[in-house]
Amino acid sequence: AAKQVMGGQLLLVAVHEEACALAQALGIAWWRLPGNGIAGQSSSVWYAASLLLRAGVSVVVSGPQVLWRENPLRHVSRDVEVEVLQRGVSGEHKGAVVGVHDPPMGWSAYGQTLTAPLVDAEVVALRASGAAAELASAF
Repeated sequence: AAKQVMGGQLLLVAVHEEACALAQALGIAWWRLPGNGIAGQSSSVWYAASLLLRAGVSVVVSGPQVLWRENPLRHVSRDVEVEVLQRGVSGEHKGAVVGVHDPPMGWSAYGQTLTAPLVDAEVVALRASGAAAELASAF
């Protein structure tokens, strides 16, 4: 079923033996990072993403709580290097322009700034590029 969802373009990057066994049982191609030098599951995922991006492979990073019912690539515009799913049911996830007042700044004490919520990195699509690889390496 997973191969049908992805149209045959699926490589599971496994971070533990259970994921390898599940991929094997489902007939999905999988790859596991060699060695145990990377601390933490999240760090391993982003390290693997940076390696794949540097090799010219575009990557969709998805958390274990995300259930894919259709091909996620249909929802990726592919015209930018990084796309992130942002949760939110109202306009609050878009951010807001906020007025600021900082008296020590003298004549420029009044201004505006943009506030935005933290990005929810449960689903991130990264187009193969040096910049995307650098971003993945930062995680």
